Amino acid sequence: MFINYEMATIEITKAEAKEAGVFKSEMYENLKEAREATGYKVVVKDTKRKADTMKGLTYVNQICRAFDKVQRRKFRKIRQEKMAKREQQELERSIKAELEKTVEKALDELLAGFNK
Repeated sequence: MFINYEMATIEITKAEAKEAGVFKSEMYENLKEAREATGYKVVVKDTKRKADTMKGLTYVNQICRAFDKVQRRKFRKIRQEKMAKREQQELERSIKAELEKTVEKALDELLAGFNK
């Protein structure tokens, strides 16, 4: 309850008005006493609501999800490229090792032919 001397009113909230509506309740008695003492009229004021801080957040979430999708696609593409590159390098290594074994075997056979 707030007594506004400039406007000559007793301002109460909706909850206080509901409580004062109960006959012989504490709020009823306090309001009756304040009104009789001042002669001011009672006004029910709307409480100021806080601005919706979540407003527009769904749009931001949609943007973030879209960005995440793009980033995930890029990541997958890079990962696939790296895996393909790694597989290619492993294949090259195995071919090189196989070729070295073949060359070494051929050289051993050639040297064995000269040593006879």
